Amino acid sequence: ASAPSGAALDALRANTQVWNGGQRSLARGWWQLRRGVVTGNANTVEAGIRVLVIERTAQRESPWPAYFLARGFHDLSVLRAPIRSNLAQPEGESNVATFWHLLVPLIDAHPAFAPAARLATDALLALGDRTLRPDELTVLRTLLLREPSNADLMIVEARRLRATGAMPAALARFDAARTHGGDRGVLGLERARTLAVLGRVAEGEAAYWEGMTALTPAGREAYR
Repeated sequence: ASAPSGAALDALRANTQVWNGGQRSLARGWWQLRRGVVTGNANTVEAGIRVLVIERTAQRESPWPAYFLARGFHDLSVLRAPIRSNLAQPEGESNVATFWHLLVPLIDAHPAFAPAARLATDALLALGDRTLRPDELTVLRTLLLREPSNADLMIVEARRLRATGAMPAALARFDAARTHGGDRGVLGLERARTLAVLGRVAEGEAAYWEGMTALTPAGREAYR
């Protein structure tokens, strides 16, 4: 998703002034995360994280503080910020690792909390083809059990299978994702790559051009 404009963030900050207590502090922490992303300032993101660490302790029953904390560490990883000592981050742990360590218990404890599932799915999709870390694999398997027909999760699983060399299984998952409404631009390229490895060159070429005729923003990014 695109970052919010500075004007939108200023409006959010103004609106939080009428809120009280933890709700206001939570919104202020989130606002600082967004401001840090817009300005590319990791220090501002870290200021938001410090607020959210306090709110996570104060609002133990709510999923929102942990969710925003996870987003904050994801933002730090995108900004390539150095690892610093933080109450929410074990010493020496990377920002990416902390992001997943926050998401795993959040998704376990709040299975109906859709924002966390969407955040995890988007992060998994961005990984592309590679062997998943244990935390990433745990989240993927948990979400697939809950949403077995989720096309985005099928794409992640298919890529994971392809990275292990299980090409027929990967192709089957890509085909299932297409059946369940997955992005046809992305899937055209993914199927083309897999079919080429399987030696089915003509089918791979057809899949490639099929994807080119159905390009979405995500598809255009994949074909670049």
